[in-house]
Parts: sequence; structure tokens; C-alpha cells
Amino acid sequence: MCMLSAIANATQASQRLAQMLETQEAFFGGFYSGICTLFDGHFQQQKVVGPHSELVRSNALAKLPGNSGLAHSRTNGGGDSCRAQPYIDHFGAVTGMGTGTHGVFSGPQYAAARQSLVDELCAAGVEFNSQAFGISGSAVLKSGASVHNTEIVVQAVAYYLKTGMPPLSAIRTVIERVPAEGAYVFLFRNEPTQLYVANYCMRLLWGLSGKAVQVASSPLALAGCTDIQEVHPNCLMQIDSSAAVSEELDTVNASKLETNVPAGMEEAFLRFVRENPSQPWATIVEKAIVPLFASGRATLLIPYSFRVAEHLLDRGLLRLVRTYVPGKSAEEKVPQFVFEPL
Repeated sequence: MCMLSAIANATQASQRLAQMLETQEAFFGGFYSGICTLFDGHFQQQKVVGPHSELVRSNALAKLPGNSGLAHSRTNGGGDSCRAQPYIDHFGAVTGMGTGTHGVFSGPQYAAARQSLVDELCAAGVEFNSQAFGISGSAVLKSGASVHNTEIVVQAVAYYLKTGMPPLSAIRTVIERVPAEGAYVFLFRNEPTQLYVANYCMRLLWGLSGKAVQVASSPLALAGCTDIQEVHPNCLMQIDSSAAVSEELDTVNASKLETNVPAGMEEAFLRFVRENPSQPWATIVEKAIVPLFASGRATLLIPYSFRVAEHLLDRGLLRLVRTYVPGKSAEEKVPQFVFEPL
């Protein structure tokens, strides 16, 4: 579970994005961080191996002017900074980031679909920035390097955009070709005040801050926003400060989705923390939630687990404590939240 932050139509977008990263990266990120902003019709980005503090320490934010952008903090998946997000497409038309897993869309037929799309993009001259040797990916180039699923999606959206498709249609076409239990956020070069979101089974929220629109994985990153709303887990959206256009994303697999938190999940989460204090969210989900509530279909365990945790925090039954764990290097420390009972 990576942590996503996005903002459009704001002043000093990079500083705002860094603040959003800091508030939520400790849930399940911090090993790789990246920020991409749009300025004067061009994208610029800075990526590091490490938490957002590495971006601040390297003075990277000063190199990122602009009023709109995306920021991402990801798990310890291996590779160097090329595996940090967001990604900018080969043509410079769109930047995008994602979180999630292949989930119920795993298996040979889906792997073949991703490989076929990558082969098609390579034939069109697309060059992938996430290519890496020796670590797993969603498809493989002729060189033997793997590429990241999110970059496949971003490159493909731009590819279809060049054919004349509008952004929403391009995103939908790509998701239908290479579905995943995941969420994506996109910013298009020609639409600097708009954010585009595609969500299937993940957790995203959005809100307004003056004339700016913000999207994040956790409400912690939306402090100061008004009218905070959750992005439905089967949703394709175009959002700006004045309107939000929403469409159903997946009509074939939507029957697998539940809309309510399963009975007993909150009690299971709280019981585990009381019996096992000082555990991170990922461990609680893995050991307390998955064994009881997982199934062979799209389970929505991640968004459910966030809702449950937030409700227990709001009720004063749990608290978050920020700790630090070893990062990719011996000198580097990655922030991580653990839950304590009250």
C-alpha cells in the first residue's frame, strides 16, 4: 500500500505536497519518495530512495515550481530511485501514480495482457523509466528488465491520448486492458487545474482547500480541506475546485465489491492491538484482518481497514505513535506509525 498525495490549482504545490507526504507516509510508505509538478506546460520531478525528508534535505523542492502536482511514498519493493513514483510518460503529456496489487486480476491471462500492452508501447517507441534488472515487475522488456505496473498504465494513457481520446476515455481503456485492485491519480499537461482518479478497491479521499483540490490516501493529509469525500471504490473521476465528474469504472467485476465494512472487523482490529500493542497498520491487517475476512474475490480489505482504524482513533480507543525503522541504507531511518491501545 503506497501513500498518494495530489494537489491542483494551489500556490507552492511542491511544499504542500511535501507536507501531505509527511503526514501520511508513516502508514505504509517512506522507502521511496517522489514529487512531480507542472510548470509552464512542462513536468519536472525529483525522486529519492527514502522518506520525504530526503527530498527536503536535498533541496529538491526548490527545483519544482508550479501550482499542481503529484507526490508518492512507497513500500520497500526493491530497486533504486527509478522505482519511485510518480511517472511521466514518454511524450510528456501526463504524469501519474498508483497504489495497490493485481489482486483478483492475477494469473496468466492478465500477465499476458500486461505484456502485450508493453510490447505494443515499445513498438510505438515508448521508453520506460522504471526498467530494472533482478527485481519483479508487471512485464519484461526485450532486454530482460522488468517494468512497474504503474508506469505501464501511465505510458498507455498517454499513448491513447495521442490517438485523440479524451482523458477519461483513455484511462478507462487502459484499466480495461490491464485491470488491478488499485487506485491511480493523473495530472495532464493540458489540464493543470484538474485531477483524474481511477479507483478499484483502494482508499482515496478528496477535498477542497480554497481554490485548490487535493487527493490523498488518508484524511491526515487533507487537514484544512473542506467537504472531504471518499472516492468510491469503483470510480473514475475528474475533479477540480468547482466540480467533480464521476463514472462507474468497472461494470464487469463490480458485483464483487461490498460497500459496507464487514461486521466484526472493527472488534477484530481493536482486539489485536490490545493483545499486541505497538504494531504497524500493515501487520494488523495481515494478522488480524486477512485471516478472518479475506476471500477469493476483491475484498476491499485496505479501504475497510483504514475506515476501521480511523473510527477507533476518533473514538479515543487507539492512538498513533510515530516510530522509525531501518531504511534502504544504514544511515537512513523510515518513519512508521504503530497503534497503541488507550
